[in-house]
Amino acid sequence: MFRGKSSSANEKEDCIAYGSREEFRKNLEEKKIDIIKQLLESDIDPQLFDVLIQNEVDRRLKVRFGITFLVLTFLFTTASYAIVICNGIFKWNISETAIAALIIETPIQFIGLLYIIARNLFPQSGSNISKT
Repeated sequence: MFRGKSSSANEKEDCIAYGSREEFRKNLEEKKIDIIKQLLESDIDPQLFDVLIQNEVDRRLKVRFGITFLVLTFLFTTASYAIVICNGIFKWNISETAIAALIIETPIQFIGLLYIIARNLFPQSGSNISKT
C-alpha cells in the first residue's frame, strides 16, 4: 500500500491511518498551508525561512557525507594495509612497486574524490563550478 521512502515513521503511520495515499497527500498539503499561514501571521518572511531551512538541510547533508566518506576511507585504507601485512606474512610475492602504490595511492585517491564530490555537491555561492 505504501511505496517509496518516508522522512519519518509518523508519516507512514499517518498514511496507514488515512487509508489511502491521496488522503495522506491532502492532509500533508493542509499542514503545509497551515505552516505558511502561521509564518505570515508571525511576520516571518517565507523566503527567508526557506533559505534558513535549506541551509540546515545542507549542513546535515554535509555532516552525513563527511562521516560516510570518512568511514569508507578508513575501510579502504585498512584493507590496503591488510594486504601489505598479509603479503609479508603469507609470502604472496606482490612486487614492492605495487605495495608502495597501494599504500600511497589509496588514501590520496579518496581524498581527491572527496574534494571533487564535496566541491560539486556543495558549491560556494561565489565560486564557479565550471573552472577546473
